[in-house]
Amino acid sequence: MINEPQTPRISVVMSVYNGAKYLHYALHSIVNQTYKNFEFIIIDDGSTDETWNILNKCCDDRLKLIRRNKNEGLVSGLNRGIEEARGEYIARMDADDIALPKRFETQVNFLDHNDKVVALGTRAIRINDKGRIINDIVSINDPKRVRLYLERGFNPMIHSSIMMRKKIVRELGGYRDAFKHAEDYDLWLRMLGLGDICNLRDRLMLYRSNISGIRLNNIIDSCHSHAYAFDCFQRRVRNEKEINREDFVASCDVKGLEVYWLWNAVREMLLLSEVSKAIELLKEIIARDKNHIKAKIILFLLRSPAERWISVCYNGYGHLRGWLSNLPFASLLSMLKNIKVFLTNKR
Repeated sequence: MINEPQTPRISVVMSVYNGAKYLHYALHSIVNQTYKNFEFIIIDDGSTDETWNILNKCCDDRLKLIRRNKNEGLVSGLNRGIEEARGEYIARMDADDIALPKRFETQVNFLDHNDKVVALGTRAIRINDKGRIINDIVSINDPKRVRLYLERGFNPMIHSSIMMRKKIVRELGGYRDAFKHAEDYDLWLRMLGLGDICNLRDRLMLYRSNISGIRLNNIIDSCHSHAYAFDCFQRRVRNEKEINREDFVASCDVKGLEVYWLWNAVREMLLLSEVSKAIELLKEIIARDKNHIKAKIILFLLRSPAERWISVCYNGYGHLRGWLSNLPFASLLSMLKNIKVFLTNKR
């Protein structure tokens, strides 16, 4: 009697484009999970580097490789993976992140015992492009708080850490093309009507902050898509018809939103000690808001002899990150005076 192959409980879906640099770390972390009953669907979305060769060298029967001749984008790749999925649960993975060994075991156990939860993320440790630990990403665990964050325009979920019920994802039609760089936030908002979304307290992912993906166009696209997803959600709540993206962007004041997103990107660059990129983004903020005093002061500081001291302290002391983000003008002037005294004493 021939044994039928076991149906996987989890379908891991990863779409990758030119991800050769970190791909082997991601592959190794998935195939070595303590929970073994899964399939790993990988869509090579038209890569021009060594991605396809690396994938073919990974000898594991659970891999299902799909190669595209041209780059069609993340949303299309993920939806193709969802179409191919045979598992009860869909687990997301990105080619530059690392799943810790008990990720799947812990998530499956939780979902099996919590029927109301439709999507489950995890806590994560942020690493840089060299694999050095940057900080601990604190997660929002309680479903009611997650819902509150989502309904107020914030996304408290790490996309690559998510495990979700395939039935729900397919019922909603998967990801939507109109929300590039915010396709996950749009999906979570649509899921709210069908169940709970939450995060585990366990640190089960290493999430890589990759500066190559932090470009001005991507930041602005993310800003517009995020705001558009929120607008569509509010219209659904009011039983109104969604408008198209172009009409939404044309009808609202996007400059203020862009400044907010650029400011968050500046904080991210300082966290990664990428001072030159932070300076570029600060210039973009000032171009959109000439009265943005904090941006002008921090730009001045980063261009001054204090730049190295600012960068070191920003990474070493959490309270300085708060100062740079939230201090009023008078306090920033006081900080500037203290830096001057510090530099004088150093001489």
